[in-house]
Amino acid sequence: MASWLANKRKSNNVESTKAHYASDMPAYTLLGLGTGGGMDTISGANAGFRHLGGTEAVKTKLGSAKATIFKALTGKECLGDTRDWKKWINKLEDDVDYLKSGQPCTDYAALGKRMGSKGNKGGDLFLLQVLLILEIQPKIIRLEMVPTVLDTNEGKEFEWVIQDLSEAYDVEWKEIECWKYGDPTARRRIFIVGLRRDIFEPKGIKWQWPREVCDQTFYPIARDIAVQDKDVPKSYWIDRDHPEWTRPYATREIKPGKMQNLGYAGDPTKPQSAGYSNIPNNIKGFDGNWPTQMSTGGGHCFPSLGYTEGDSLAATRKTTPIESLRCASVNEDSNLAFAKQHLNKSAGR
Repeated sequence: MASWLANKRKSNNVESTKAHYASDMPAYTLLGLGTGGGMDTISGANAGFRHLGGTEAVKTKLGSAKATIFKALTGKECLGDTRDWKKWINKLEDDVDYLKSGQPCTDYAALGKRMGSKGNKGGDLFLLQVLLILEIQPKIIRLEMVPTVLDTNEGKEFEWVIQDLSEAYDVEWKEIECWKYGDPTARRRIFIVGLRRDIFEPKGIKWQWPREVCDQTFYPIARDIAVQDKDVPKSYWIDRDHPEWTRPYATREIKPGKMQNLGYAGDPTKPQSAGYSNIPNNIKGFDGNWPTQMSTGGGHCFPSLGYTEGDSLAATRKTTPIESLRCASVNEDSNLAFAKQHLNKSAGR
């Protein structure tokens, strides 16, 4: 499985992405709302699209960095914030064949405050994007959100998005367990796909979900993407003030697509929490799926790769950059070199 995953990551590299978007060959067009760390931009190149542009919160430091990544990969300027679509909509140089959107999920996430569009972490964009979509009428749309959107604010915001998009689109949605498509993490996502009715209904074309490639007998686990203990930088091993707080959980059956919960290292006198990015509380095992990545890198840690039941859990470490890239199913050598290049530029080196 480790070699199968590595082979799958090879095509998800920076060099071929740049080369594709630099081409002037005719292609279907792509518009990306919320370009993020570039994974959707890379997959767009692999699928043969020509990019029209993307959006990010460019007034923030993180959003500006993401916009820089987008431009480096595509040669296109970031259009601006999704909220400001009326200011940049006329900059689109062509009709949009395919629109993909991955708006911020913090306000809907299980570890967030679950305020949805009323939150202050970008939750309003899940609703606001619908206005832009109905204005520019892409031929095909694909939206993404965390599964807890289904019960945030009683699920009314999710229902509103589906209902309003259905005016112009034949909409299908599904909660996807990403491991079934070769993702080594425990990530689950709601995907919303819409085909424009006036184009596809007369032809009798309906959306069909891609075939799953993994099952109960063939599936990835965290061990398949883990680096060896000797290759984990010293700074990634956690030095806890209270190693005596660490306590193991009772052994449980590990099911495909699920994390292996080994133990907890937080204060036993307080309610359990994910902890901080520098000292996460939840201890996961390598024989389950990797936890969903967080921008802080927090929420979880791992024992040594050679850990077996009954060993001490006092020595734990955080996810390394290489493992984080492997979690994203991108080529780690290419993308790590790309990240270092932009880090050096931002530092003036």
